[in-house]
Amino acid sequence: GNHHPYMAPYGNYPCKGEDKWVSIAVKTGEEWQAFCHATGHSEWLQDERFYDLEKRLVNRDHLNRRVAEWTLNYAHYQAAALLQEAGVAAAPVLGIEEQYEDPHLKARGLYARCRHPLFGDETLLNIPWKLSRTPGSVRQPAPLLGQHNDYVLGEILGMSAGEIDKLLKEEALY
Repeated sequence: GNHHPYMAPYGNYPCKGEDKWVSIAVKTGEEWQAFCHATGHSEWLQDERFYDLEKRLVNRDHLNRRVAEWTLNYAHYQAAALLQEAGVAAAPVLGIEEQYEDPHLKARGLYARCRHPLFGDETLLNIPWKLSRTPGSVRQPAPLLGQHNDYVLGEILGMSAGEIDKLLKEEALY
């Protein structure tokens, strides 16, 4: 399931719009208080079913229904922003098209543009982590089938041009 042994509420919750969701994770008591205030449900802080993490975990199905009732009033970006401003871990669940346009993912440089020799310009997933001393990035598209045969077989493995040609004629290489 979509449960966590030490967080509640925790999961993806439905929002306004077709197949729109927000991901929420509440771990600490402080986050729970911030969540209740941000959602306008301070009364949940006094509800015995949700009084502490242990009770929220036991009553998570009821809690998840209540959270979903709240999230359905908001667009996924809007619900996430409200919770983030309060210090609660939340993010919109993004479809493929939304991922390309998301300001946060763009700012993180998650996508790289490359020119493919057969298909033209294409957008590729970039290196998702940032390392300060050895920053990586996608600088070229994937190689074509057999593009590096001569280099690998000839220069690295020491095969002669005749041996490589023979393998090509036998269709052992392409």
